[in-house]
Amino acid sequence: MAGSRWTGARCASPGCNRERAFFRRLRHRVAIHHVPRREEAQGKLEEHDKGPLMGARIIAAQQRVGHYGIASCGTMVALAKAVRQKELASLLAEMLKDENMHQQQWLAVIEELV
Repeated sequence: MAGSRWTGARCASPGCNRERAFFRRLRHRVAIHHVPRREEAQGKLEEHDKGPLMGARIIAAQQRVGHYGIASCGTMVALAKAVRQKELASLLAEMLKDENMHQQQWLAVIEELV
């Protein structure tokens, strides 16, 4: 990345060990709090009988899963900014914008269904 302190596999900054430790802890926490999206969505679908509102139920399950992505992406934007990775923060912010747009599109679809 342009302006990055990383050069290949080595870091050129004294703060890199701290950053490595931070991301190591972050990966550990993400692993601990991982939400099995597919299993959760499948469970929600199995709770209901098939019927005229099945499409709305499927979209509602997808929206719940999408909220996990929005929350994760928002956090990653903040973390990228905190470690001064402007290019990464910008890319993640764009992803966050797209995720929010998709949620609005799903909302429009579900409003048509019900």
